[in-house]
Amino acid sequence: MLEQKSEPDRVLLPEKIVRSDDLMEILAQASRRLNIDSVPDSLHCRDNEFFDIHDFIEDKLKHKCGGTLFISGCPGTG
Repeated sequence: MLEQKSEPDRVLLPEKIVRSDDLMEILAQASRRLNIDSVPDSLHCRDNEFFDIHDFIEDKLKHKCGGTLFISGCPGTG
């Protein structure tokens, strides 16, 4: 006998948002932030990584030499 799958639970918006006059602005802001062309003002919790890259490039320019810097990570993880 085939097992019948249940429907997934629906995710409901909090009552505060549903009643808000700003719902469309909230959705527009979320859409802008999730756009792949969006560039944040800063990368939270990435100061060390930023300075590592900055220092590497600055050193190569200062000494007029080339170098290789390998940066990896899962897409979308910052």
